[in-house]
Amino acid sequence: MEYNKRYRRDRGMNRRRHVPSSNNSFVAEEASSSDEQLRKRRRRRNRNNALRSNRGMTEVDHSTNEQQLSHGNAIVEESDIPGFAYDSVTKRYYRVQPQSSGPNIGFRESDLRGIRQHKSFMAERERCCAKSCPSVSWLPKIMQNRELRGSNISRLTRLVTEGALRGVRKEPSYVQKGYTDIEALHSCHYMDISVDGKTIVGCWSVKRRRDEGWRDTCGARIICFKVTAGFFFFFNALSWKIESECRSKFGLKIRSSTYCANLIKSNLMDICVEPINDNVTCALYVTTQTVVTMHNRFSTLSRVCIEPVAEFSSVYDSTELHLPSYNMTWTCQEYVRAIAFNRNRMEIGIGLEENAMLLNISTEQTTRISGLEKGVMSLTFSADGNLLFMGVMGDNVVCSDLRMSNRDVVATYNDTKNVGWLKALRTKPDMLVTEDHVGIIKFWDIRMRKPQFKIEDNINPYNKTPMHLEKDERILFSATSDGITRAWSTYNGEKLCEFPSHGPRNLSRKPKLAYASNLGGLSGNAAILIATGSDFHVHELTLTLVIISSMSYSSGKAYHKDNRNI
Repeated sequence: MEYNKRYRRDRGMNRRRHVPSSNNSFVAEEASSSDEQLRKRRRRRNRNNALRSNRGMTEVDHSTNEQQLSHGNAIVEESDIPGFAYDSVTKRYYRVQPQSSGPNIGFRESDLRGIRQHKSFMAERERCCAKSCPSVSWLPKIMQNRELRGSNISRLTRLVTEGALRGVRKEPSYVQKGYTDIEALHSCHYMDISVDGKTIVGCWSVKRRRDEGWRDTCGARIICFKVTAGFFFFFNALSWKIESECRSKFGLKIRSSTYCANLIKSNLMDICVEPINDNVTCALYVTTQTVVTMHNRFSTLSRVCIEPVAEFSSVYDSTELHLPSYNMTWTCQEYVRAIAFNRNRMEIGIGLEENAMLLNISTEQTTRISGLEKGVMSLTFSADGNLLFMGVMGDNVVCSDLRMSNRDVVATYNDTKNVGWLKALRTKPDMLVTEDHVGIIKFWDIRMRKPQFKIEDNINPYNKTPMHLEKDERILFSATSDGITRAWSTYNGEKLCEFPSHGPRNLSRKPKLAYASNLGGLSGNAAILIATGSDFHVHELTLTLVIISSMSYSSGKAYHKDNRNI
């Protein structure tokens, strides 16, 4: 039996394959005409493929792969050529078919009609949203329409506060003298204002009055002052002018309170006023003094004290205020430079000569932070109380995780040597503010350990520059030895204002400042208080109101501004 061979087409693999055949009708001479038959089959197959493609889409250059790519992206545009659609992916024109069937779905008239309807619907929706139609408007659009100038309430409050600081006057609005019954105030070491704006607490160096028969001994005392408001009416223009020079427009007076803590024969190293709980606020301070031991040697004795501040607390019962948890004294024979309070863990951070220490006020147990071996100049706790940041003498700022058993250093912030003041923000838990001895203020990202921005126009000749961060942590203040008080925004580091803080004759005294948005308990009565010696320099802030009226035009929006002083 003779086997003849012929070639068959494999459509799946698009190649010829050699298949043996047992058909006796083929002879050897027919093998020579196989090439001509293959060419005929190829031409017939091409005609059939062209007819199939005309059912759905006819491309100008018959590119099937590009058609499938275009279908996957489904980017169709109506072209300026009648009867064709433009594909922005393949950058080719395709003929629009009235009907389509089969697996290759092309560009049809119904597709373009749907695109036109969708565009018309979106245009009608935007027009309805512009008219605040409740049936079509969506929730973010409604909230944005209710916001002033497209900003939320927190941003609006920040802009109002920054605008008031930009218009601060060079000269104080009025100056009041702080005094007590038996002592004269010499210089201020610390000052803060309560949340309601009615109480001022601070630490002053005091001197005994000579008319009392005492010697001119010096010491320090924690004193509270009450800010009282009264409205005075004067019918005489001359008397009104004289009284307005020493009083504010609301008739505010600063009078001393009964609370005071005696710090005679001690040097105040650091002080802060922090809430222990929701009801009681305590003053936390550390003092040092030189004592003579029983072996006739000089030694340093440091005391860390906690005392309640009744004027800042909501509890007035003396029995509760005298509880041991609110009244404690801890002594050590080491030099203490800084303290901080951790409300979440009820611990006090103490900066010593070679390391830091944690003191639990409930159990009075102490825990040392190892791995430093250098003096701690400043420290602060994070908002959740799990991290402790320490400014090390001659080295960078380090961070210790209090959740770990050994409490080792877990992070180091480079280029922050000799940081005398640092603060972890409560409103921004991932931000840390540092100020070194050169005067450079940096705002750090705790997670990335990189500064977001820095302030270089600050002057710091002290070991610790008088810095003040307002209650809402929007504004940072600094009073330096050149007699200038400066304010910056914690949002972007922009300098908002600078004005003289005290006279050139009192450069030796360090001014302390505080900011209150409701001085005297009057909402909106924002003011800056600067304590220099026994005087309170009050700079009232005048709000500049910017009224914006929007006028809509067909081409866009135009805004008209009107500035008014309140």
